[in-house]
Amino acid sequence: MVIEGRAWQLFVAPVNAPETIAWVAMGFALDDAFARRIEEVTGVDVSLLSHGADPMQSAVVASTLDTAARTGLGDWLRVPRTESPGAAHPTELAGNTWLTFIQRLDADSPDALVALHEPEAEALAPYYDLRNTVAAIGGTALLVAMLVGLRLGRLATRPVGTLMRAAQRIEAGDYDEIRIGGEDEFARLAATTNTMQRGIAERERKLSHAAFHDALTGLPNLALADRTAIEIAQRLKLNVRSDDLVARLANDRFLAVTADGQVKPVMALAAQLCTLLRGGLEIDGLKLVVDAIAGVAVAPEHGDTAAELLSRAEVALNDCREAARPVMLYVPGREARVRRRLELGALLREAIASGEDLHLAYQPKVSVDDGTMIGVETLARWRHAALGDISPGEFAPLAEQIGAIRDLTRWVARESIAQLAAWRAQGLSFDLAMNVTAADILDLDLGDELLALLRRHDVPPGSLVLEITESALVGDTGAAARNIEILQAMGVRFAIDDFGTGHSSLSLLQRLPFDELKIDRSFLANAHQSADDRKIVASTIELAHAIGMKVVAEGVELEASLQLLRELRCDVAQGFLISRPVAASEIPAFCVQAGIPIPSAGCHTPSSGSTAVSSS
Repeated sequence: MVIEGRAWQLFVAPVNAPETIAWVAMGFALDDAFARRIEEVTGVDVSLLSHGADPMQSAVVASTLDTAARTGLGDWLRVPRTESPGAAHPTELAGNTWLTFIQRLDADSPDALVALHEPEAEALAPYYDLRNTVAAIGGTALLVAMLVGLRLGRLATRPVGTLMRAAQRIEAGDYDEIRIGGEDEFARLAATTNTMQRGIAERERKLSHAAFHDALTGLPNLALADRTAIEIAQRLKLNVRSDDLVARLANDRFLAVTADGQVKPVMALAAQLCTLLRGGLEIDGLKLVVDAIAGVAVAPEHGDTAAELLSRAEVALNDCREAARPVMLYVPGREARVRRRLELGALLREAIASGEDLHLAYQPKVSVDDGTMIGVETLARWRHAALGDISPGEFAPLAEQIGAIRDLTRWVARESIAQLAAWRAQGLSFDLAMNVTAADILDLDLGDELLALLRRHDVPPGSLVLEITESALVGDTGAAARNIEILQAMGVRFAIDDFGTGHSSLSLLQRLPFDELKIDRSFLANAHQSADDRKIVASTIELAHAIGMKVVAEGVELEASLQLLRELRCDVAQGFLISRPVAASEIPAFCVQAGIPIPSAGCHTPSSGSTAVSSS
């Protein structure tokens, strides 16, 4: 019987004298100890179960299973099921499969059950052993029979089969040597065939090389490039509809025209074709990597004539290069931007070469604690005689796109380091920060040139801080880290700019050895009134300090922002509240105008909490 959740073995008998005057009940609890005694007799795990009409009232009252398996058995019992006692059930207990046999303890007590458990693997192990033995015997016998049959067959037909396969290989252009031992007719025929195919292979090699290589230089000729174009054309034709048009416009330009005027299907087709070509080509064993991009124009939205559609597809193609995306749809009005980009690209190269229209501005950086001037950030500016001031946000990305960014960086380095030396000669000693791109930091020559400039102007390398945006470092961080470490070993310092705006900030701090961290202005703008932004700024400062980095907050435009930075123990502030970027000639007077001291210039330190904004 199950009484209050516990199982009991009871014996009840009447006391007759001679009439029944009383009843005697004797019993003992069916607990874990009782289950273990049954396990010793049966050799399998035992569980005593309470099972009522309501499955949710079912429970395990005693068991030899471990705690996890016992809990799993209780969960299994409480799930309604149709199985009847007296049968074996596969059960999943604690991640293992058990065979469980359940039987009532007493026909008159349906609520008391006993369950015997054995791991399925142990229960089936004898059958597996028997199966494996039978399979091994059968497999061995079959293998021996096959080997004997093959051996006998090959002994009879080997020479003929070898010559037949050799003829098939020669027909397919495979001229491997035929090997037949012995001194009979088959061996002599094989030797004669080998001599013949060596001559054929050599003549084919010479003809193939002459067809696709220049006779004088031995370099690949135009015919090999033509085969690449043919292969691309065939792939394009096989992946468009039969009524679509595929044409070749130039060496590396192909055109696909489809009658489907819906934007989404056309964009999907363009993406599919680009992916197909980016998989690469193989011609005569030479693997070629193809970088495919597609510009899309749709009629009648983007034009009614072939000339208009081709022109606007070309504009979209240029947008692909600019945005580094494989497929772009034409955006109305982009022609003017493309024309301006082409014009500015030519003018920018001239400006960098002459240096006449370019100049530098410098934005001061001050200590948050006492307002002491720490350094300046050098910023390139471009003022064209006819076009006026051109924003750095426009010409800096353009310089990267047209491959002029390294020349621009070198010009900035030459001018700014020379200016830093001039300030030092006047007794003004502070740091100079300049921005570099991913292409710059991967250029070993730039590092040598920077160190040469510092030595030429007698400027300590520790006075130079190179700022790199984290988005520029998502690519080859390994090479970037090596080049950064080389310059750091010479004393140059590095700062990670616009921190928090990219996707890999924490991993970059772990892999790249930065000295400073610049908090992006977007987090600081509302931090004085937004609890979430304040938490971001505070946690960033704590993180940087914990790994030994100095923190610079840029975009400081409000007194409340500066006060918050003081509370959060930020190191350096930079922004319009301190000063706008100014000409080099205005820096010596900056400390007087703004009330910010430069110790080496002998300026007076302002009282605590005072901040003046430069009138520049």
